[in-house]
This record gives sequence, C-alpha cells and structure tokens, in this order.
Amino acid sequence: MMCDELDIAYESTRLVMGSTEVTPDQGGSGGSDAIERDGVAPLTVSDGTNALHSDPSRKVTYATRVGGKRFNFALEGRNVDATGGKAAVKPVNELRVVGKPILRYDIPAKVDGSLKWAVDIRFPGMVHARNVRPPLAHATLVRIDESSVAKLPGFIRVVSHGNYVAVVCEREEQAIRAAQRLKLEWKKPAISPFPTSDRLFD
Repeated sequence: MMCDELDIAYESTRLVMGSTEVTPDQGGSGGSDAIERDGVAPLTVSDGTNALHSDPSRKVTYATRVGGKRFNFALEGRNVDATGGKAAVKPVNELRVVGKPILRYDIPAKVDGSLKWAVDIRFPGMVHARNVRPPLAHATLVRIDESSVAKLPGFIRVVSHGNYVAVVCEREEQAIRAAQRLKLEWKKPAISPFPTSDRLFD
C-alpha cells in the first residue's frame, strides 16, 4: 500500500515497524485500522519523484526533499484517530503493487529465528520480573512468605507496594516459576466488587 500510494518501486523500499525513534509515531499498528487510518492521498509522483502536472521537468525525489534529515511531523487533532488532513486513497484501478504476489523479505528471518523481537532485547545486568496477582479483585494483601521462593535458582527479591506484588529473578523462566510458587495471604473484600449475574446487564 505504501508503494502504491507514494509511487515507489517495491524493491526500493524498506518498511520499519514499531520504532518511533526513527519513524513518525502514528499510534497503534493494527493491520485493519492502520490501513483505514494511515493511507495517504494521491500524490503527483512517479517512482519516488514529485513532479508538476503542468511542467514535468520540474521534479524532485523524496530522498532530495528529506535531505538526510529526520522525517518528523506533528499530527493535529485530539488524538491519533481524530487528526486533520484526511484524504481519500487511490482508486483500485490505479494500484500497481497491492494485490500482486511480491517477495516477502521479512519471511526468511522469521523462519530461521534471526529476526529480533522485543523479548530478544538484552541489556547488561538486566533482570526479569513477574507480577503476582490476587485470587480475586479488590483483595487486600495481608502477608508475603518470601521464604517460599528464596531458595529458587536465580531469585533476587520480592517487590511489594500496597497490594502490588512482583518477584525479580535473573532469568525470565525463573521469574515465571517464582511467581507461581510465591505464597501470599490475601483478605477477601467485604463487598463483592462486581454485581451478581442477574444484575450484570444493568
């Protein structure tokens, strides 16, 4: 869709996903609503070059316009779903890439495991934590038995603040195990936080 709307050859593009450090922050990246919300208007462009209808000799490429700078812009509106400047996308009969079989350059890395996901990020001295949730809503924490996990491999500490509890370990799977084994005492709320089923609709 990006190639069709901006008239750039598919092989000359690279899509950067989920990195607002180097790309504009357009909010969530859901497939269906992103297509509806982020599609752009027809532009006077061809193969990544802007040109005047009245004088095709006056033209400039996207790369020249950006000039090596960051491509920053500010959205106007209450939020990302209420921005100004919306316009119609190209009609279907003008699309050249959408609907065509194209080489998926992202597939090999997904198959061979070389693609880096958020869970693959590692920092020096990084540890892992897992929340330990109460058995029911509005329960009050009474007591934590830290000895129930103190001898588990990789255990570092229990963190608590009010009714919030988490375990911290050296590795992710250790934190998951510790969260499952941590013994806690909770006090049930005096009044159920939710209505009975017969009053749920009301």
